[in-house]
Amino acid sequence: MVMRYLASVFFVGLSALAGWAGAGDLRVEFVTAEEKPLLLNLRLSGTLEAKDSVDLAFARAGG
Repeated sequence: MVMRYLASVFFVGLSALAGWAGAGDLRVEFVTAEEKPLLLNLRLSGTLEAKDSVDLAFARAGG
């Protein structure tokens, strides 16, 4: 309970400092975005091998 109280006091103080520090103008730039299809061509060359192996089994088959 005490930690929750301290955390709320900390965040209230932090937000007050952020408001004081950001007293200047906020500059915003609008940009246009265009949706395009992602063309990606991947090929596997070589082999993949596990570095370590682990033997696992199910307790009941099909369940």
